[in-house]
Amino acid sequence: MQVQFRTIQDIPVKAYFVSSAALSCAQYPQAGQALELAERYEAFTGALGQIACIRDYQSGSAAVFVGLGDAVTPEALRRGTDRLMVWANRQRVTQLGIAAGHLREEGLRSVAEAAVMAVYQYTEYLTVQPVHSLEQVVIETEENLLAAGEEGAALGQAVNVARDLVNEPSNVQTPLRLAQEVQALGEAWGFQVAVLEEEQIRSLRMEALYQVSKGSPNPPAVIVMRHMGDPDHPENVTGLIGKGVTYDSGGLNLKSGQRFTTMKHDMAGGGTVIGAMCAIARQHLPANVVAVVAACENLISGTAYKPGDIIGSMGGKTIQINSTDAEGRLTLIDAITYALRYEHVSRLIDIATLTGAARRILGEYGAPVLGNDDALWSALAAGAEHAGELVCRVPLVPDARAKIRGDVSDLLNTSLAETGGMVTAALFIEEFVEGTPWMHIDAAGPLWLDHDMPYTPKGGSGWGVRALYHMVKVLCAKA
Repeated sequence: MQVQFRTIQDIPVKAYFVSSAALSCAQYPQAGQALELAERYEAFTGALGQIACIRDYQSGSAAVFVGLGDAVTPEALRRGTDRLMVWANRQRVTQLGIAAGHLREEGLRSVAEAAVMAVYQYTEYLTVQPVHSLEQVVIETEENLLAAGEEGAALGQAVNVARDLVNEPSNVQTPLRLAQEVQALGEAWGFQVAVLEEEQIRSLRMEALYQVSKGSPNPPAVIVMRHMGDPDHPENVTGLIGKGVTYDSGGLNLKSGQRFTTMKHDMAGGGTVIGAMCAIARQHLPANVVAVVAACENLISGTAYKPGDIIGSMGGKTIQINSTDAEGRLTLIDAITYALRYEHVSRLIDIATLTGAARRILGEYGAPVLGNDDALWSALAAGAEHAGELVCRVPLVPDARAKIRGDVSDLLNTSLAETGGMVTAALFIEEFVEGTPWMHIDAAGPLWLDHDMPYTPKGGSGWGVRALYHMVKVLCAKA
């Protein structure tokens, strides 16, 4: 489906946004009579997500009204656009015009990104492809706001990139295959990619990552992405770290039940930072950003690491393995150390499907965030607000550090206590950030959905791509 920005005068099916607080189309007087008919005959009230269509069967034209509820907010526009796209496909509309000339930058961007995100489906392995009638969406806007609309469309496409990566089955999406896909994305979207394979990983003493990967016949890979958009300030580099476990069996601490089916999504944090890098590069943000994804599989074999093992790390600290299913933090810490020592990042944000405890706080609706820097939290929170993605800050509890101190090793990879797992996981990661400003997003809830949500189908959600992109924009503005 194409998204274009131009006049919609020649398009027969035109959509108009209407709030329940002001049930009018003052900006589009030609639609006023049709709106009166929608009120009278379709009981249209402007409620959020409500759709009413008034057709002129002689001319073949139609006026479609989209309810936004009480207020015209960016999130209401996203959700209204989502309902509009569903309606258009059900009605077999091939070309749709959206009247958005009255919207400002943020509203226009929201409509464009939702238009792209709402029609996403992962159909790679269906022998009979679903039929979607909608071929073109034309959004009418003022010429001086064209860049905002194009930015929204690019963000929606970057989210869909992340979704594709996460939805790919693990028998195809091995660590090296993921690296190859990222190399192709780098060429297409405009960022640099370097891949460290097993020999380099071992020579760099990335032992925590290597130990997690040992049980799999598929070797690990460290994927490094660079966008150096501010060459005048090479010392100012934002580091994005994404968990990249392309399949997680739990290792010898084996998972159970139906959880096995969806554990291809354990690289969704990595998918998010890859998607964010696509958007950052496509929009040529004036920022230096380096993303690192340490990709591997956590499987069972005679060579797999075991509970009770003591392993090393690139950061130099020794770690006793209390659970092989607490593997994500082991891959993250080596990726963080690499980003600090070889990419010289000045701030760190990591995102991961890390703990079940995080899901109990916000479920699939958002993600808890822990970290050591108020200014970085402020930028991340602002970015999430721009994206309409929910985050909440959870404190790092100093007393909980005792739970990850080892008797015969420097650290334990997880506490054996039944509570506080999200906090101790973050504290474990903090041991390796070397005092750098850092935020940890534990997004186990929203990165994989078991049911559809507004403008997001079930499966890999692409959550966080837009929040990280807007966070980088906020940091640019502050700089």
